[in-house]
Amino acid sequence: MKWLGLLDAAWLLYALATGSANVRAGIVAAMLNWLFFCAGPLLGRVRGQAAATSRRKRLSGFSAPPERRPRVCAKCGRSEKDDPSLEFRVCDCAEKCRGQLTEYCIEHARAH
Repeated sequence: MKWLGLLDAAWLLYALATGSANVRAGIVAAMLNWLFFCAGPLLGRVRGQAAATSRRKRLSGFSAPPERRPRVCAKCGRSEKDDPSLEFRVCDCAEKCRGQLTEYCIEHARAH
C-alpha cells in the first residue's frame, strides 16, 4: 500500500505539473478536501500528542499489582491475619539467619 500511495502521489504531481488549468484545479480541490479531513490528526502527530495518547492507551491496560502475602514470624508463626496491629522486623544476620532475610514479630525480633 505504501508503494501504491507513493506511485499515486507521483502521478498526481506529474498531472499537476503538466495538466491544464481544469486538471490542476481538480487536484488542488481534492488535496484541500483531504487536508481538511486529516488536519487534526496530522497536527496532533506533529505536536507529539498522538504519541502521548497512544502511550496513555497502552499504559491504561495495566492492572493493580497483586496483593502481597501476609508476613509471618519465623519463630512463633503468628501473622498479620492473626493480629493486624502486629509489627514485624526483618533480620539478615549471619549468625542466626545465615544472611537470608527473615521476618520476626516485634516480640521475637528483640530476643533475636
